[in-house]
Amino acid sequence: MRPPEPFAETHARLGIAGVGLAIAVWVLAGTIGATRGEKDGKADSCGKRISVRELAQRYRHSYSPGRPFRNPLNTHIGEQAPHSPVYRIVWTFLTVWLAMTGFYLFWAAVFPQIELFRADELSLATLLNAIALLLCAAWIPLVRLGSYTRAEEEAYRQRIVEKRERYDGECTTSSWDLVPRPGNKNCSLPLALLVLVLAWGLSLNACVRTQAWTLPFEDQIGTFLFVAPGFSLFAGWLAVAVMLCLGLVISYYSSPDGNQAWPIPKTKDELKNLYPPSLLPIFFAIVLAIIASLIPDPALPVPLWATLLVFAPYVTENLSAAGIALIGTAIAVMRVLSLRESE
Repeated sequence: MRPPEPFAETHARLGIAGVGLAIAVWVLAGTIGATRGEKDGKADSCGKRISVRELAQRYRHSYSPGRPFRNPLNTHIGEQAPHSPVYRIVWTFLTVWLAMTGFYLFWAAVFPQIELFRADELSLATLLNAIALLLCAAWIPLVRLGSYTRAEEEAYRQRIVEKRERYDGECTTSSWDLVPRPGNKNCSLPLALLVLVLAWGLSLNACVRTQAWTLPFEDQIGTFLFVAPGFSLFAGWLAVAVMLCLGLVISYYSSPDGNQAWPIPKTKDELKNLYPPSLLPIFFAIVLAIIASLIPDPALPVPLWATLLVFAPYVTENLSAAGIALIGTAIAVMRVLSLRESE
């Protein structure tokens, strides 16, 4: 039997951290709203016309989310492939849940009737997640730097043609500089990936510090209900986001203009050669399964295996990664139950 954990009745730093978490959610939601891309022929509030969804659509992989339960591999790649609703679903849930968590933690830190277990660790973890949310907000405009819609790129090419005609095919260096041209993403995309990795690291640190799934909840269940799912699913989804962003960066350097739609194969052998699925999901599944088992945190691998099982093509690599992530969840559940039985 473990001795009962000490608790605090009030905690100023936790209250401040809770407010900070709610503000960070508001900043992220505002950034998402201001960077939706072109609408009704007008650029968004940041002066850009391309959206993150349109950019990600150009660099889809065998593990990128698509429609629920309907993603044959040969129609999954290319800009004409159907968009996935998973991003809207996940970010709507996370922003609402984390905002409620921030307000609850402020309420719990102020009123002594609510017992606060692991208050010091919880206050720091909340602050780390707030910083991670701000980094996610910074990632959105950063990943769009140097990217333009297909219409803007076509307009650029048309201006080049007009320049050639005007100068009869002879252009000096200075005259070419008069033509605005799409920028490259050689620096912005790796930097965006680095920002996202840092956000993921902070959210993982928060999960390790709180170990929220082992929080006492017999006398005070509120903190457990808000913190455990919110912090864990946030960190788990950021792992998926890092995986997708890494694939985007790799695709950009191998095919800057985007991954083209694949031809329809005639045989199974041709399908296997045309569409070699990536092993990246398996790597992330192993990492998440190990971390979830060690913390323990059953919800950490959930975003990965849920995304692969519901929204990704059913190929061996994706199904294997989902199975590994599910094993990590099962081991974490058994460890949590074992720790609770020893209380």
